[in-house]
Amino acid sequence: MSIVDMDQRPHVELADLLPQIERGEEVVIHRDGAVVARLEPAHRPRFTRAMFDFRRAMHSPVYSGNSAVDMKQEERY
Repeated sequence: MSIVDMDQRPHVELADLLPQIERGEEVVIHRDGAVVARLEPAHRPRFTRAMFDFRRAMHSPVYSGNSAVDMKQEERY
């Protein structure tokens, strides 16, 4: 994410920001310390390869006896 502060760069051209946005970056525009605009790509990929790998790594195995039904039957729930 890039931040453009209009107090420091008052004459920023949209054409100067488009290459960043086309690369998938988000550009946030501030004025007087507040966010006034947020520019982002029209289409972002929902998941990248890194996200898929992370989700696969986070998958925990399911062991018998750990489901809510098993716990309820054993009065652990």
